[in-house]
Amino acid sequence: MAPPWRLVKTEGEDLSELKNFYEFNSGGLMLKALELDSDSGDINEVVEVYAKAGLKRKRYLFSLKKENVLKAIFILNISDVGLNLSELTNSITAIVIDPDKLPKEIFYAVLSCQIKKFKQSEIPVLLYPDSYVEEVGIPHEKLYKLWIINTKYSDRYFRYMHRILRRIDH
Repeated sequence: MAPPWRLVKTEGEDLSELKNFYEFNSGGLMLKALELDSDSGDINEVVEVYAKAGLKRKRYLFSLKKENVLKAIFILNISDVGLNLSELTNSITAIVIDPDKLPKEIFYAVLSCQIKKFKQSEIPVLLYPDSYVEEVGIPHEKLYKLWIINTKYSDRYFRYMHRILRRIDH
């Protein structure tokens, strides 16, 4: 019999469930920006470019499941210290899919296991949704809002604004 809590490599069906959860709860560009949706580029291409430059950049995805039901996805980003300007390239991102069914103790146990993969004494942990932090009483230094902009249409927007502002100037 399988143990009730398991941390396993994330598979496609886990990402599909994550996408459904995220679209229901928030929507937006976070999954695309974190390269967790099917439309994102392949993270392995980025890893190869870094490797050719003699730099380390790795990402690992793990799914936390209880009795084969997805509870959270953990993203481990590991890179060379010199690339770590914002500490986000050496961090753990946790996306809690079932906050009501994930005890703080289990969350801490998973983090404890994952932190061993890093060669630093302090690792930033980014957590979504932030309501989970408050609900289970996880102490935190700061709360951040992730802001993502799709620049696909920015050229068209700035041309439009230029035309409007030119009329105002004259």
